[in-house]
Amino acid sequence: MITAARLLTMSFVSLAVALSACNVDDPPASTGGARGASCERFAVVRSDYASTQIALVDDGGRVLSANVVSSGSTPSGATSALSGDVVLPHDAPAAGKVVLIDRFPNGILTWLDAETGAVEGQLNVVPGFPANPHDYLDVAPGKAYVTRFGSNTNPGKVAFDEGGDLLVVDTARRSLSKRIDLSGYGGGVDPRPDRMTMAAGRAYVTLSRLDATFERGEDGLVVVIDVTSDEVVDTIPIPGLKNCTNLALSPDARALAVSCSGLYKVPGAAQMAASGVVVFELASKKELLRGPASTIGAALGSSLGFPTSRTVVAVANADAGDQILAIDLETAQAKVLHQTSPFAAGDMFCGCGGRCLVPDADAASLLAVDAERVAPLAALTGSGLPARAVSAIGKSSDDH
Repeated sequence: MITAARLLTMSFVSLAVALSACNVDDPPASTGGARGASCERFAVVRSDYASTQIALVDDGGRVLSANVVSSGSTPSGATSALSGDVVLPHDAPAAGKVVLIDRFPNGILTWLDAETGAVEGQLNVVPGFPANPHDYLDVAPGKAYVTRFGSNTNPGKVAFDEGGDLLVVDTARRSLSKRIDLSGYGGGVDPRPDRMTMAAGRAYVTLSRLDATFERGEDGLVVVIDVTSDEVVDTIPIPGLKNCTNLALSPDARALAVSCSGLYKVPGAAQMAASGVVVFELASKKELLRGPASTIGAALGSSLGFPTSRTVVAVANADAGDQILAIDLETAQAKVLHQTSPFAAGDMFCGCGGRCLVPDADAASLLAVDAERVAPLAALTGSGLPARAVSAIGKSSDDH
């Protein structure tokens, strides 16, 4: 589990990293993009939380382009340089595109052409206050959703400054068109919408439901949004678990897994009791499996996915380090496949070839994870920055 001491240590480390970045070298020149079909190219965020580089790799982890774009530079087509807090969308964006979510405090979306590496445009999704965008989801041609984790206590100064919502983005014009207010789903705290996925014309969105201090939270909730009407049409309650952040759709689109970390600021038994993995049957919302943190031996992190329809891969945050787990949905058994140092396992991507790709900040490679084993891929060359997130890129527009 994550203790208060470890959180304090992380804060000091983050401060030291930020201070050490004051005299860094000039950012490296862009190495452009790379062509490829679906599941042949992957975007990788490499970051020490002060500097960031975006790389492209192939399905064996070999680097195709070491530095598409990096922090400290403002390439053509961009008005804002990347910060050290950059993540990738949970679901791969539209074909041939890379979308970067520059979270706190910048709140900038950046669209890249994966084939050329060119910046196609940027959009500020936090006008008025640092709303901390957490995810991006293409829901229709020319239309996307963005979750905003933060809520503004004094809104109304400029348009779209409320937070605690989904923004609807016109991706053709790269502009904000409207918002979907989720404040009514907070249950007495801020809703804190986080990660998203989509199935059968509906977007599924986790609500972490935490107060401003992160010391109090309500039971987790998934809201279901019709992407045509942009209205909440259903909810999936997660009783007994809190701080439910990530989710994953099974390859057959019949099940939805959700990871809940418990309250980091209330460590120990209380955190463990409110942490776990839950799998629901999507059509009926019936709970198929619950893997409590107590049976795993560590609080769950925020990264999970399905390599196959009968297995969930998840990350647990133990004091000794992150554990990469495989959970069998038929037997409910969890098996530790690999362990890293604390907070080294990053945001995984599953869905290409019956495996998940997991960034490991300890290793100079991505890890390929299936239901039984973990294997490192080719060495990540071109930078000394650790890998933090990975996601697939759809095929180039003219590929057939």
